[in-house]
Amino acid sequence: MLPRGMANIFDFESADQFLLHELDARKRRNEGYSMRAYARDLGLSASRLSEILAGEAGMSEKMALLIAEKLKLKPTDKKFWLDLVLANAPRNEKIKSLAQKRLAEARKSTRLQEIKESQFRVIADWAHAAIMELMEVKGFRSEPAWIAAQLGISKSETIDAILRLKRLGLLVEKDGRWQAQPEAYHTFSATPSAAIQKFHRQILNKSLASLQDDGPDERQIQSMILAIPKKHLPLFGEKIKKFLSECWEEVEGSEKDDLYALGVQLVPVRCRSAREN
Repeated sequence: MLPRGMANIFDFESADQFLLHELDARKRRNEGYSMRAYARDLGLSASRLSEILAGEAGMSEKMALLIAEKLKLKPTDKKFWLDLVLANAPRNEKIKSLAQKRLAEARKSTRLQEIKESQFRVIADWAHAAIMELMEVKGFRSEPAWIAAQLGISKSETIDAILRLKRLGLLVEKDGRWQAQPEAYHTFSATPSAAIQKFHRQILNKSLASLQDDGPDERQIQSMILAIPKKHLPLFGEKIKKFLSECWEEVEGSEKDDLYALGVQLVPVRCRSAREN
């Protein structure tokens, strides 16, 4: 996550736009915060920062990296930030073009909408996500009894879940048929949360049940033990996010005839005491 008060960097079209937003956020937290203080915190002169924010001057790659360090951007955001700067480089068209291409690919990989933590607390149970995705399956009926039978839950649980989805604006009715809004969501948040932990436990339990009850032609479960440099853990996390997004995009627009839970886990195997020594 970005530091408190900062928006998702993938929402911005330019580096100066992002810096202006962060300045506004800091001013909201501290009414006495000034442009001069902001320049100091970014390691720039006040005049240079003023020119950048006004769009009158660009940034070198070295300056962009310095600002990224001052803002404590995580690796993925730092990479996107640098491409925001390079995409507006005035001299090298090839560098600009490559940066713009990377920006487009990065934005594409974030198409799935991350539900706010406050919303997810309300709909942590797996059935909510299942109902939303079930709407994409051929033969779907906008009937609580039918949905309950498909998911193996009670009709009352189904009705409660549908009401929650409607209250949050995640389920809308068009021409007498329920539709998910947005079409999909994920739980990529790194914030520790009882709600998110509950959701992941339920999906893991679904995998365990499938391992016992379903034949190999009905499931795909792959596992391995992997020795890695611990510092690469965030990189694996980004690759997993990209993989999940690509899986969703692969079937988007296709006719669906069944419903699956997809989970990818990369967890420590050694005992905690061994890891802490």
